[in-house]
Amino acid sequence: MSIYLSNITQPKQDLVKQQQTVVGREGQLRLRFASHNNKTAMTESYFRTPLQVMQAIPDGAGCLGTYLLSPTGGVVQHDRYDIQITLEANTHALVTTVATTKVYRMPQGKAIQNITIDVGENAILEFVPDALILFKDADFEQRVTVKLQKGALCLFQDSVMGGRVAHHDEFLQFRQLRNRIEIKDVDGLIVYDAMNFSPNSHDHNRLGLLDGYTCWGSAYVVGDLSRFHCDNATFCNAVNDNSVDDTLSSISELHRSGFAYRILANRLETLEQSYEKLRSNFRHALNIPYSSLRK
Repeated sequence: MSIYLSNITQPKQDLVKQQQTVVGREGQLRLRFASHNNKTAMTESYFRTPLQVMQAIPDGAGCLGTYLLSPTGGVVQHDRYDIQITLEANTHALVTTVATTKVYRMPQGKAIQNITIDVGENAILEFVPDALILFKDADFEQRVTVKLQKGALCLFQDSVMGGRVAHHDEFLQFRQLRNRIEIKDVDGLIVYDAMNFSPNSHDHNRLGLLDGYTCWGSAYVVGDLSRFHCDNATFCNAVNDNSVDDTLSSISELHRSGFAYRILANRLETLEQSYEKLRSNFRHALNIPYSSLRK
């Protein structure tokens, strides 16, 4: 005897629960810059919400500035962002964000962001986004891969605030932050910076971790600095001399082809001031006119 079962459906309450827990979107962004008539032009701009890009704006140094934004207001559970940036030979581009990126509460899942950057021969990229703000119970994973071709140069910055400081029950209450930054050139690996941070209540004042500060960040100046005749000691001294009050920062040479910059701050405003001074020193070392970000 055969028994046929038909119209078997999942209970309604289970479907409602699944819809409530599985949220998130697949955001995509592809940018490509190329040289036309000795000027940098954006030749590809593809995005899918929740990622979006504004119209590119050139500055007085011939650099083409691009602003990323998220019309959804922030990163939510199960979001997955895929960002690809390509600079062809002899271009100069700047990529930043309109504001900080808010990473919201994630009761059961996480969000992932993958950033892939290819800086072409003799090209310059300034990748200078605003900070991540990790709300209570946020779980965020970021993987960054940067490839530098011959003669290329990159300024890359990355910063975090571990919660909204005005909400006293939120600071360092995110679940986990996984962040991996890998930078290579034609000769191999230059930077490998990996963090896996699940904070506890004592981490704020831990010596060698946050030292009582609320924001932290890193920046890297990496690539062929020799073609600009950059003096390493002079550059490091200039950055240290321009340090901002109420911050703790240092810059040091990498094993080759660049510098690592670390910073702790109590306010995002002072952290951003420090980054802008670093970018000013970066352009001065390359003998490129400096222009502030339009925000």
